[in-house]
Amino acid sequence: MTRVTSLNRMLSRDALLDLAGERYFERGVDYYHDGRVRSLAAHGGTVAAKVLGTDEYRVRLWAEDGNID
Repeated sequence: MTRVTSLNRMLSRDALLDLAGERYFERGVDYYHDGRVRSLAAHGGTVAAKVLGTDEYRVRLWAEDGNID
């Protein structure tokens, strides 16, 4: 199984909530709805984005050893 397929199968609302915790998950949802998530892209088994908060953040998600990192 490729990293892209593995990540696609693992990503869900519940998985992201578990990974981030409720406070940060809800903040991420708000940022997304406010248009603060930019340059969202998937490439080579990684999902990456720029997020505009107090500062500009670069975030990445990938699958490794059966976990989302």
